Amino acid sequence: MVEITLQAKIDNFDTLMGFVIDFSKKLGLDKKALNKVRLVAEEAIINVINYAYPLNVNEEYITVVCDEMIHPKRAVKLQVSDKGIPFNPLLTAVVDTTQSIDDRPIGGLGIHLVKKLADEVLYSRDNYTNTLTIIFYLTDENIDSSLDYAK
Repeated sequence: MVEITLQAKIDNFDTLMGFVIDFSKKLGLDKKALNKVRLVAEEAIINVINYAYPLNVNEEYITVVCDEMIHPKRAVKLQVSDKGIPFNPLLTAVVDTTQSIDDRPIGGLGIHLVKKLADEVLYSRDNYTNTLTIIFYLTDENIDSSLDYAK
């Protein structure tokens, strides 16, 4: 398990994403699996940066935890935490992707993407902390054993 905590500001976005991508590469994810993790992490991180702290009091932090789960299935587990306003993204309205873009309400598509691409998405709020846990199951098909990311 590895963890990073930084101020939740756009200047730290690339560092946070690099942290997630480096961890995922070390597990040997193939390009398709790596892109799924990257897209979901981008959405979760940018939502915290943009919306968790509407008062901007310079005490706003984001913590990203990356872990490899072995049991019950091998998986990549990402946790994105903040002490911002309470927000459970799992309670957002379902996006009707059959509607034209002009007829859809603004927002919610990123959370829809997270739910569709991840194998499990969980939310909790404890001790004034929002935690979004995102799990991607690993299989032989999404591990590229020919790549040596440990270099």
